[in-house]
Amino acid sequence: MNGHFLKDPEAVVDYSIYWGDWLANGDNVTAADWTVPDGITLDSSAVNAAPITIAPTPSHGASLICAAGTLTTAWLSGGTAGATYRAACRITTAQGRTDERSITIRCANR
Repeated sequence: MNGHFLKDPEAVVDYSIYWGDWLANGDNVTAADWTVPDGITLDSSAVNAAPITIAPTPSHGASLICAAGTLTTAWLSGGTAGATYRAACRITTAQGRTDERSITIRCANR
């Protein structure tokens, strides 16, 4: 899963960040705080409460099994064609760790 995405301004789309490769053995994400700049809207967000399997894509050739508490997701809407936005997710884990990752979203009429 790369960190650069294309989004139509009229679309409401989910974007996820996988933390399983960073988390310590037995740790999981307990809180996720997404921030987005003006011009794009954070409609909702979540941390997966159950395991999720992500199907293969061109950017990751094999299925990815995400254990509970390893995937954060934000539903985003809006944006202006031609603009680029940075959405950031700051997490806290059950073992008290914190980290932040971001994704880049370029809006274009599709």
